[in-house]
Amino acid sequence: MILIHCKFQGWKSKTQGIKKFDDLPNNAKTYVKAIEEFIETKISSISTSPEREDTILLIDPFN
Repeated sequence: MILIHCKFQGWKSKTQGIKKFDDLPNNAKTYVKAIEEFIETKISSISTSPEREDTILLIDPFN
């Protein structure tokens, strides 16, 4: 496996309470897509805060 050093721009806006991927800051969406590309699989969920309800389901894990 080859590891590539990458740098990503951060974001300063809060993500807490965001329930849709499209509502995330653009740099956060870029980061998630880069991780998917690196691990060669889709991410099924993203937590946007420590609270259970602040979760974005990208793929229905039951389908």
